Amino acid sequence: AFLKESSEKPEVYDAAMCLFENNDGHAMSRHLAYSKEEGGFYAGIMDTQLTLRTAMEVNGASVIYDLLFHSNGIMHARTKTTGYIITSFFASSEQPYGHRVHNKLLGNIHQDMVNIKIDIDTNGQSNRYETLDIKQETVMSTAFPDKAYSQTRFNSSLKSTEKESVYDFDFSQPKYHIVHNNEKRNKYNEKRAYRIEVRDVAKSLLESDLANENSIPWARHQIVVTKHKEEEASSSSVYALLDSQDPAVDFSKYYEDDENIVDQDLVFWVTAGSHHIPRSEDIPNAATVGSHMSVFLSPHNYFDESPSAALRDAIYITYKDPKDPSKGVRVDRNGNSRQQCVIPKPSLEDDLEKNPDRALESRRPKSTDI
Repeated sequence: AFLKESSEKPEVYDAAMCLFENNDGHAMSRHLAYSKEEGGFYAGIMDTQLTLRTAMEVNGASVIYDLLFHSNGIMHARTKTTGYIITSFFASSEQPYGHRVHNKLLGNIHQDMVNIKIDIDTNGQSNRYETLDIKQETVMSTAFPDKAYSQTRFNSSLKSTEKESVYDFDFSQPKYHIVHNNEKRNKYNEKRAYRIEVRDVAKSLLESDLANENSIPWARHQIVVTKHKEEEASSSSVYALLDSQDPAVDFSKYYEDDENIVDQDLVFWVTAGSHHIPRSEDIPNAATVGSHMSVFLSPHNYFDESPSAALRDAIYITYKDPKDPSKGVRVDRNGNSRQQCVIPKPSLEDDLEKNPDRALESRRPKSTDI
């Protein structure tokens, strides 16, 4: 069920979510040692993901949300935008705010942003948030003691309070963001952590606390970490479009009390985004290609090795006789069949004949009629 700005009651959609396995044609990992001198083998495994997908319409735009679960432990939250762009009537005085994209239409400059709530429990609910700050250092070369050498290193920085956790992307200060249980280590005595990575960053240029900006304080920062509270369910509300003078949900208050976040049940509020200056190619619809906004959760020393190493989907190619490569090669599929999976015959037309409401509102009573 979805609550839309055009209705007072929730709308019910059939088949609003789908769960499927997808092979996108990319290798998750591979290595080729082509010659005998290099080792003479090939090993590789495809990147097959379990994908949970939904889509919704927001003011004419279509937004596709994906949660992708990779077999090496990486989780990927991805948003793609398509549908109609926001337009206004073209006038030459409006050109600083957009291009003319059709006969009488101006494509309005805007910013696409998404805030993702990540309630992650890493080996339990007693978690810490640290950054691994990557820095440059100048050292003297051991081979040439009179020569200086530039290299990189990292320092760990524990964030103790909610305000310390507030992060604004800075290109000159690269860092990893990790969450872990301080009592848990892998067999190499490294912290078993997960890394949170905002792959698509776009700074909000709206002035803080001014008029319409009050409804989106979550857009001010790329990462904020708070202590878990049941009443802090989301960073915004369905009323945000119209309540900027007195927001029903003011995200900035979530961290104003500056609570301790060391060894606590933590919630990460992560914002990704992009600026969009519409172009004529966005007519009739903007394309999803190039419009991705992504956040990754990646194991960081959480496992002793990649979980994908245990999968049977990998293939291994080596010489039949390592002493005589001319005898050819053998392919090891770990016992998997060479049979090809056949995609089932499409049944969309039959499904929609039985229940057209899965695609378009047809037979179900309107929410206003219930």
